[in-house]
Amino acid sequence: MRKWIIPLFSLALLFTPAARATTLLTNAVPVTFILPSPTFAGQLSNGDLDYAIYVPPGATNLTIELDTPEPLFVSQLLVRLGNDVGFSGTGSFVYDFLSSSLSSPLPGTQIITITAQSNPALQSGTYYIGFRVWGAVQGTTFVPETPPLTLTATVTGGPITPIRTVAISTFNTDLDGWTPNSAATSLPGASQGNPGAFVTWQSGGGHPGGFAQLYRPNGMATDALLAPAKFLGNLGQLDSPRFEFDYLQLTGGGAATPVQIRIFSSQASFQWQGNIPPANGISIDASLCTQIVTDPLTGKQECVNESGGLVCSKLAYDNATRTYECAVVCTSAVYNSATGQYDCAKPWTHYVAALQPDQWKRLSGDAPFSQVLGDVERVEVITTLSPSGESDGIDNFALLSRGPGPVPTVLAGNTSFTSGADGWTSNYPAPSVAGTTLGNPGSTLRWVPFEGNPGGYLRLTSSGGSNRDFVEAPAQFLGNYGSITNPEFQFDYNHISGPPAALPVEVHLIGAQSVFVWTGPVPANTWTHYVVPLTASVWNRVSGTATLAQALAEVDAIEVSMQQDTSGTGPEANGLDNFWLTPGSLLAAPPAISANPLTISFSAVARGNNPAAQSISVTSIGGGVPLSFNAAAVGEGGNWLKISDNGGTTPRSLGVWADISGLAPGTYNGAVTVSATGVSLGPKKVPVTLVVSAESAPAPHLNSGGAVNAASNKTQLAPGALGTLYGTTLGPQGGAAAQFILGTNLLPTRLQGVRLLVEETYGALIAEAPLLYVSDSQINFQLPFETFGRSEVELVVDNNGSLSGPLPVQVVPIAPGIFTYGNNRAVVVNADNSVNAAGNGA
Repeated sequence: MRKWIIPLFSLALLFTPAARATTLLTNAVPVTFILPSPTFAGQLSNGDLDYAIYVPPGATNLTIELDTPEPLFVSQLLVRLGNDVGFSGTGSFVYDFLSSSLSSPLPGTQIITITAQSNPALQSGTYYIGFRVWGAVQGTTFVPETPPLTLTATVTGGPITPIRTVAISTFNTDLDGWTPNSAATSLPGASQGNPGAFVTWQSGGGHPGGFAQLYRPNGMATDALLAPAKFLGNLGQLDSPRFEFDYLQLTGGGAATPVQIRIFSSQASFQWQGNIPPANGISIDASLCTQIVTDPLTGKQECVNESGGLVCSKLAYDNATRTYECAVVCTSAVYNSATGQYDCAKPWTHYVAALQPDQWKRLSGDAPFSQVLGDVERVEVITTLSPSGESDGIDNFALLSRGPGPVPTVLAGNTSFTSGADGWTSNYPAPSVAGTTLGNPGSTLRWVPFEGNPGGYLRLTSSGGSNRDFVEAPAQFLGNYGSITNPEFQFDYNHISGPPAALPVEVHLIGAQSVFVWTGPVPANTWTHYVVPLTASVWNRVSGTATLAQALAEVDAIEVSMQQDTSGTGPEANGLDNFWLTPGSLLAAPPAISANPLTISFSAVARGNNPAAQSISVTSIGGGVPLSFNAAAVGEGGNWLKISDNGGTTPRSLGVWADISGLAPGTYNGAVTVSATGVSLGPKKVPVTLVVSAESAPAPHLNSGGAVNAASNKTQLAPGALGTLYGTTLGPQGGAAAQFILGTNLLPTRLQGVRLLVEETYGALIAEAPLLYVSDSQINFQLPFETFGRSEVELVVDNNGSLSGPLPVQVVPIAPGIFTYGNNRAVVVNADNSVNAAGNGA
């Protein structure tokens, strides 16, 4: 089946549920609906497949638009206030508004506008939407596969009441406290699952990210996932509360019963029932479908046969070309080895369970629904949908409400990360709370079970980028801090890897529509204890108008920075452990001195300029009090290491630089030592390294016409001929003669750091010339045979990294030359290797 994508762009929309389970459209949040293709022309989509919007008091205009993919596509839009669009007892349609005549539906976009002048007039309440589809052909002939439709609902006027996330489990880092219903309970109507059922956390494959997966064996018991404590308590005090979640049956014989949620108190229990989740999509015979490929334009997976064409077992509508094509398209496809087929994977389905009496059926007890909602002691998500064994997944389980709602009281406590991430999340995707930060998409957050301080810890590896990565505190740290005397945060932090930390650790507190920032020391490459008093004097308000005391009465978010490199190039890893919210009366960790970065290195060229100065950040950690300190710099091999101050009070930045006056080329080591005064604390030493390089040699210069045949002294050279090159600063002063490379009869192409590059006239390297002799004014070489077929090349001398300018040389096929001596006598060697002469004949 194909998807109908129904995004909603709304100024002020709220859903009030019908008696049936429906999918929620809320406040400009795009929602994707998976609908079955109509089986006949003009079929009405309503009931469990309908859409409903809430018009708030004061609204003046409501516009609902059903957009079709092409002008000749025939559809119809129906709207009704307070009740579902449907059929009367006589079989006729029941509606309040209709986009076109029932007997003569029109092609193109369908629009219904409702105002105070409409009949009936616009009023506050729930409007239910249904629609009928004929397709792109006239008459009753229906083309398989309905193309995507777009439904847009807009309301103007009336108040906009925000949606609030009271609690959520994204399952992106762990199970977040969800457990199977394996233990017995005394609550009336509560279920107890099969002994062999168990729940695991899956790090990927969710919607998106991780999800919770429950496995159940064959058995008669009802298996369920139990929600953690943050979804329990007095839910009746919330404005229009509801549960939202994503569900997927992963394995099993196909769902036979609907998805269910059950809530329990000691007096009664109630059950909400949604739709049956979709089964697997179409299956494709593996003998026809040789492979599954992903369409790079659509991101969908398609079945391709041996000839490269699509297997025509289903028609698909291409919205781009506005044509029907022979295709098999899945959101995801997997090979089923048992059947020898490719199966279109099941999609995640979004469910909304409004906590309204008409949505829930009594299971046990006689207390009213409102009484149970006021004291929810247990929430079950039933995962028994088929008669045999199965596995099911849930993701993004949230408790939502309208308005700010009551602020929970926060108690002193901690997250030790001994067995998981304890509900902490990263700031990508962006948190829902205004004022929080947005991290980098490639960064990853994971729980590490060892190497903490001690035990497990939370590790964020930043991918780098223009944003800064933070971690978000779980719900136990959010709410009203009024019950804690002189509250403060304490935590352990470690800059694990990457470039040395340059940014200080930051904690952000968001509350009462204001953002406050605490700035601490730059972290070290070791576990370090931080103390953050929640007093106004150490926090900086960066937005909003509230005082810190007002923000502490309704804390909406806590963030801790996890990216400390200023370059943003990544990767970089930082760790967080033992995050505490404590009364200030608890003994803080003793103060300690910190000096960052951990090391400093300088580089310079002999007799050149001094390298740029750097700095050391001296801070006190633990205790939260300033410390007095002394600083000293010692450089081996002379007094070259300098610092700006010999002491001071934390926090302070020390300037550090190197004076290379009179230093010969080489490597010099030193250190800056920082010692706290008045306390028995060990000093901090920052090693410093200085590398002084030798001056680079002057650039070689080639004489004009300075490349000649070594024998004839003519300026034409042939491939393989011996040549001589004249110039200045070509090589070593004393000169050096070459020897054959050991074990060969080959001449070297590098001698005393000198190379002769033979290049094309446009600069490309042809070869390096074999060398016989190099000196500061002359190079004897052999022109490489690779120059054959060219009429001109260029010579470039590389003297230990310094390059000359190019010298053009004419190349000819043959350039004979004879070495001579004396009175122009040819140099001829006899068989005994002696020089042939008048007194020494052959």
